Amino acid sequence: MEQDGGPNPREPLRRAQAEEQRGSRAALKIFLGYAPGVGKTHAMLESARRLVAQQVDVLVGCVEPHGRPETSELAEGIEVLPRRAVLYRGTSLTEFDLDGALARRPRVLLLDELAHTNAPGSRHTKRWQDAIDLLEAGIDVHTTLNVQHIESLNDVVSQITGVRVRETVPDWMLARADEIELVNPPPEVLLVRLREGKVYFPDQAYIAADHFFRRGNLLALRELALRRAAEVLRQAREHEATPIAVGKQAHSRWRDFLKVSLVKELLRGSSGVKEHFITRDEVEQSSHGRTGPSRKQSDARGYALAALLVSIATVLASLVRAYISQADVVMIYLLTIMVVAYRWGRGPSMTAAALSVATYDFFFVPPFFTFAVEHSRHLLTFAMMFTVGLVISSLTSRLRREEREARMREARTAALYSLTGELAAVPDEEHAAEVTARHAAELFEGEAAMLLGDSTGALSIRGKSRADLSLTQEELAVVQWASDHGRMAGEGTDTLPGTHLTCAPLQAGSARLGVLALRLPSPGALHVESRNLLEAFVRQAAISIERARLAEEAKAAALRVRTEEMRSSLLSAVSHDLRTPLAAITGAGTALRDEGQRLRPEQREELFDTICTEAERLERLVGNILYMVRLESAGIVPKRDWVPLEEIVGSALARLDAKLGKRQVVLDIPQDLPLLSVDPVLFEQVFVNLIENAIKYAGRESPIEVRARTLEGTLEVEVADRGPGIPAGDEERVFEKFYRGSHAPGGGAGLGLSICRGILQAHAGSLAARNREDGGATFRMRVPLLEAPPSAVLVQDQEGTG
Repeated sequence: MEQDGGPNPREPLRRAQAEEQRGSRAALKIFLGYAPGVGKTHAMLESARRLVAQQVDVLVGCVEPHGRPETSELAEGIEVLPRRAVLYRGTSLTEFDLDGALARRPRVLLLDELAHTNAPGSRHTKRWQDAIDLLEAGIDVHTTLNVQHIESLNDVVSQITGVRVRETVPDWMLARADEIELVNPPPEVLLVRLREGKVYFPDQAYIAADHFFRRGNLLALRELALRRAAEVLRQAREHEATPIAVGKQAHSRWRDFLKVSLVKELLRGSSGVKEHFITRDEVEQSSHGRTGPSRKQSDARGYALAALLVSIATVLASLVRAYISQADVVMIYLLTIMVVAYRWGRGPSMTAAALSVATYDFFFVPPFFTFAVEHSRHLLTFAMMFTVGLVISSLTSRLRREEREARMREARTAALYSLTGELAAVPDEEHAAEVTARHAAELFEGEAAMLLGDSTGALSIRGKSRADLSLTQEELAVVQWASDHGRMAGEGTDTLPGTHLTCAPLQAGSARLGVLALRLPSPGALHVESRNLLEAFVRQAAISIERARLAEEAKAAALRVRTEEMRSSLLSAVSHDLRTPLAAITGAGTALRDEGQRLRPEQREELFDTICTEAERLERLVGNILYMVRLESAGIVPKRDWVPLEEIVGSALARLDAKLGKRQVVLDIPQDLPLLSVDPVLFEQVFVNLIENAIKYAGRESPIEVRARTLEGTLEVEVADRGPGIPAGDEERVFEKFYRGSHAPGGGAGLGLSICRGILQAHAGSLAARNREDGGATFRMRVPLLEAPPSAVLVQDQEGTG
């Protein structure tokens, strides 16, 4: 942290990181001028020749010599990229070949006239967009630009020169520049070059000198360029650039006293930055040849209707003038002005105000049918009428604009709310893509398709507003470009506008998820407000799709964790529980093989019993593991049959006869229980596992109780014992895989109860555990009772009477 105004200890690290970032990206150098003909292209070519002399790979992508031989001579000796031919309305045009430049991949490429508009059919509308593609491909770009083409200065230049420039470059493009070289000759030099025909042809030079190239205009433009370049100060602080070279103007001291000069601003604000000021001998007088700002022409229909409504108001006032006062006539006109302002805006409403004053004077102020005024007091009425009309016009226009903006915000909010609400409930990205495509088609009244990328980045259609919607190869190319560059492309944008598809990329942070492709109902349907809504729309969709993907990844990660836990537990169980019976079997078998002849008969019988017992134990353990594998993978599909409960319980007790020994088993199974529709083999395994669990944990003298009853369409069966019970809080844990109680007397993998619950769940049943109030544990299972078919009931009756 900074202390007592001292240096920030993190500043060197930040500077090093910034320098490393600048060093790893392609550089943009702009030769900035204040008017055509100042020598920007000349300076760019001279710089390029110096680079060629240093063995730097330089390629002339596009240079416009404008018939100047000295410019063409400077380009000699530098490799020139052939132009691309474009056919437009029967005329062959030549344009910069962006694809050829990307394939050639020079170290530095010269791209003249950054604000140039490309011919229709080109990949991008503007040349500065071509420059962005080159920079993203790692190619340094040197280019030229005049100050009047900077977007934020366009209105100022229009006020200075009276000429509005249509080709502009966004300000952030200048902020992206790594170096700006100001080409700044004195206006007198430029005017001499203009008269010599080195800027325009002679006939054009005279026209230019009378309009754009007036000395006052050039002085103002030069000052504007210097001040725009003086924003090097902020860039210098951010990028630690030093020194700065600035051309110093020579002018009178009175001007320094009255107005802060550019040089003084640099000196005052450039602490820590070195400056070199280059002086010239010329003394320039400041003059301002500014003209008024140009106005947009309103719709002619609005003006015509304004005149029509004023005429209607005049006729109406004439018809009722005998019944109303002159003040009422004025109110009729004011009402007309308000209607015009609300419906057609400020221009027509001002026209309506002027016409209202004129018609009121002509028809309703004596002497009638003349513009003469009998009493001077009417002049105040006219002035107030016109002023009030203007105020009403302004207020009504603003109200109309705010109402329109409010409706747009409401529609935008409603659309996003509807999309967000539905996306919040989607389970995966496939459903999110379908929902987004449907909402986009409804909102923009067109057709929509959602294309998402897979793990390799390949795009495919995952959702569409119409089942038979498909994209052409040309449209898929636009989609791919939008995905690769992370920018909108297609109709309504500056990139590939010739296609009838608008593509908006879906991005979440640095991740590019996919593209929303819109086929709008008519050309030009994507105006500024719609574009802003589309950007908000795809941002919301991107968040939802990213959330769905993260949820899928979280599920996969959780599954991997569970699988790893199961694997570890299974290995632990196998390493102990399988090794124990195998060791016993191996030991008994080895003794029989090696000492069989010397063993007494009772000893051999005991060893044979050990082998059989441990083999049965091993078989049960392996069976439980196989059951669990089936449950964890594809699940168990019961092979149902109609069987009585007492038959299943009896079969399970028969399998456990040796383990039960003399232990008491209490059965409470009513004779009138309905048949069960279950898998007999699986259900028998449930009772085997539950009774075996009771044998293991209950004492030798503890009885095992099996009770059954019907309850609300289900069969409820309890297997209970009088053992130590379940540890407090472990009533659910006992059903977890590999769980074994701390007082388990023998081995086991801890899978039996988990398998029981899985089998019951496969039969749409349940299994729960609880402790008995008077000691012991109870396992209660419930399974739905289905209506047995008549054939099954008949078989049961026959068996009961047989």
